[in-house]
Amino acid sequence: MGLDLTICPIRYGDRDNWEWWLTHERLGLDRDYYFFERIMPRGRQDPDEAIEPATDPKLVPEGARVQWYGDEGLEEVTTDAYGDPLKFVYAEEFENIDPEEIINEWNKAVLIFLRSLPPKIPILLWWH
Repeated sequence: MGLDLTICPIRYGDRDNWEWWLTHERLGLDRDYYFFERIMPRGRQDPDEAIEPATDPKLVPEGARVQWYGDEGLEEVTTDAYGDPLKFVYAEEFENIDPEEIINEWNKAVLIFLRSLPPKIPILLWWH
């Protein structure tokens, strides 16, 4: 069993007041632990191999409603698949990751997409 990450740009909702967010897009990243560690450290075994994070994940504010479309229609999510509170980063934080660092072509394309979004678009991090 491995760790996977799906990123969800928040395109709709009240991004300023943090009351309601809706995401239509969910982009699954190919498993690349180097890239994942650049987004959010999840705890590496060897401190000598530690990778400096490029983003500063924040907790989705308590009381905020985050929704996406699932198989049964609109679903509300509050935690990731591990039961941890949802976190997000702003699109502008992906400017700190050089696409040339990323070997996987799909992940590189997703990174380039994220870097092209308006800077203050929240990007939900869905770990599963």
